[in-house]
Amino acid sequence: MDNHDYKKHSFNIKKCFKLKDLNIIIKKLKNYSAPWQDKIHNLMLKNTTEQFRNLILHLINLTVRKNELAHNWKSSIITMIPKKVANSNDPKDYRPISLTSNIAKIAEKMIAFKLKDFLKNNNIIIKQQSGFRNNRQTKDNICFMTQKIKENFNRGKKACGIFYDIAVAFDKVWHKGLLFKLIKQKVPNYIICWLRNFLENRSFKVKVGLSTSVSYKITAGVPQGAAFSPILFSIFINDIPLRHKINKDYGLLFADDLISINVFKKYGNINNHINKYLKKLKNG
Repeated sequence: MDNHDYKKHSFNIKKCFKLKDLNIIIKKLKNYSAPWQDKIHNLMLKNTTEQFRNLILHLINLTVRKNELAHNWKSSIITMIPKKVANSNDPKDYRPISLTSNIAKIAEKMIAFKLKDFLKNNNIIIKQQSGFRNNRQTKDNICFMTQKIKENFNRGKKACGIFYDIAVAFDKVWHKGLLFKLIKQKVPNYIICWLRNFLENRSFKVKVGLSTSVSYKITAGVPQGAAFSPILFSIFINDIPLRHKINKDYGLLFADDLISINVFKKYGNINNHINKYLKKLKNG
């Protein structure tokens, strides 16, 4: 991975975003999304002139061409929203909401569109992943799992399902490992360069009431609320060992939730079978 030249990449007109791309994204922006410290609100962006939009477009294309992002685009303000109990002293009772620049979010969505297009055209995301995908839901995994278990019960076999849930999975993504996987999947170099720049030297502050903490560095994880964070996580977990042997093993994913279904005839065989899978899963 160290031999990969992130800073040098070709930029041509095909990679240059058009005004129509920007207009589509601005049209879909939420009217009442909270602004960042720059006070640029989505409603302001929706009511800008074509001349101003061209300035925004030029800025975004410049970040791709020069592989440089404004420092402010990589900083966020974290506000804590109560989950159930208000005024609790336990941090676990609050959900962190990340506020970032709305212009930066537009750039993220434009890069995300290019990345999604590449993944779809090259069939990179495994079929067993139902999370973050169009026309796929949790019910797809439930129906598949139910069908396979019933089929094997009818054959006089038994089934054992193991469910996994990675705690705070998005926050644990290893940046260098993610970049390595992007390179391995031959994602266009200009996208990798942009994402690398976006991920490094990120920081955040926590705001409670009128008080704001000092700035802290972010050294791991995909940015909360970023348009391509679900996509990046799907790529990061895409090579998780999933067995799929008819009438024997099945594996399914929904975002960071994994289920492994093992089919067997004798109880004595299942322990060894599961232990081998768990070892393989641990070793990657």
